[in-house]
Amino acid sequence: MTHRHTHYWLWFLLFGVIPFIVAAINHFPAGTGTTETYWLVGGGLLGILAGMKGIANGGLAKPYDIIIGIIFTVAGIVGILDQFHVSLGGVDSIVAMVGLSTSFIYALINTFLGLKSLHHGLEKSKA
Repeated sequence: MTHRHTHYWLWFLLFGVIPFIVAAINHFPAGTGTTETYWLVGGGLLGILAGMKGIANGGLAKPYDIIIGIIFTVAGIVGILDQFHVSLGGVDSIVAMVGLSTSFIYALINTFLGLKSLHHGLEKSKA
C-alpha cells in the first residue's frame, strides 16, 4: 500500500465515515457540518478510487490530487483566516456555499488534507 493510498484510506475512514456514523446516530443534528462530512466521505472515497490501477490504470490519481488539494487547501486557509477575522471579500461565503465549513477544527483538517493531497499530486513519479 502506497503512502498516497494510506492517506486517502485514513481520510475516508477517520474524517469521513466515523463522523458520518456519529452524525447518523444523532439523527444529523443541525449545525454539525453534515455537508462537510459528505465532502470528506466523498473526497476520501474518490481518492481511493482514482488511485486504483484498474481505473484508468491509476492515471487519474495526480489530477485528482491536485484538484482536491486546491479545493481543500483554499477552504482550510479561508477558515483559518476567518478565525483571525480577516476579511476575504465574500470568499468565505463561497466556501460555505459549496458545503465546506470554515469552523476552526474543520479549517485545520481541510488545510492538512488539502496540502497533503497537493504534495501527492505534485511529487515526481518514481521511474
